[in-house]
Amino acid sequence: LISAARGRRRPLHPPPPARKACTCARPGQGALEPARPPRSTMAWPVSPVQVSPGTRDFMQKIHPELYGDIAGLLLFVGAMLALHFFCYEAAMLKRPLERRLLPQLLAAFVSAISLGFGFLFMLVWAGVWYV
Repeated sequence: LISAARGRRRPLHPPPPARKACTCARPGQGALEPARPPRSTMAWPVSPVQVSPGTRDFMQKIHPELYGDIAGLLLFVGAMLALHFFCYEAAMLKRPLERRLLPQLLAAFVSAISLGFGFLFMLVWAGVWYV
């Protein structure tokens, strides 16, 4: 806004008041009291989950630096196959006599397997599970 009397701009909102430094001692912040550790928001201690021995044997055959790349590849392949499955199902609504069982089962099975292994590799790569 422009002030008519002086011809200069004035701010829409006044600046916030300056905060004064607090000199009072709060619990845990005084010089004599030790600082408290940060409080956890969880009701139980959070730690990574260890995978089963069979999974551990399978995962140790693969170099750990490749977990993220393998997870991305498997999740992408699984998502594309799931998308193909849903598009196939939508297209077959118009032509119900042309439906075949084997392509549906094969697309759903391969999609589920690749998404499952993709999530396994992603959780191990992220550190939620450890080998």
